Amino acid sequence: MINYDIRLRVAATQMEPVWYNAHETITKMIRMIREASANDAKLVAFGECMVPGYMYHVWTEMMWEGHAKYDVLLMQNSIEVDGPEMRRLMQAARDNRIYVVTGYIERDGGSRYMSEVIISDEGRILLQSDNDFGRFRLEFDIAVFNAVFLQQ
Repeated sequence: MINYDIRLRVAATQMEPVWYNAHETITKMIRMIREASANDAKLVAFGECMVPGYMYHVWTEMMWEGHAKYDVLLMQNSIEVDGPEMRRLMQAARDNRIYVVTGYIERDGGSRYMSEVIISDEGRILLQSDNDFGRFRLEFDIAVFNAVFLQQ
């Protein structure tokens, strides 16, 4: 029988990214990962599109003006799931023995997607969204429950 009376310390973050700068945003995230782990958290969660920051300009500027100003920066600072910036997050999870959940802008060829990833405390990607939100949400809920709660 599964014991559902599990206590788990979770760190929920509220941080501002270094806008359109993936490397510096991840550097900032790694500091927060270390802090969460030092305070005995087993999971740290970051916000939607944390890397390289949410494309807020779509709400604040005329469409073509915003695209002209930010699209190149956004493409350059979107990250790949198997790229060096993601590997830095995976290493931080492993070094600090903590699960990491974060949103990011994924670059896949010439396209970008709002994606999510769950990284284990061993630094492995447990789940990465596949741009099918409904399927992802179900897999996310199951993966978090299984990975975090049942393996204690």
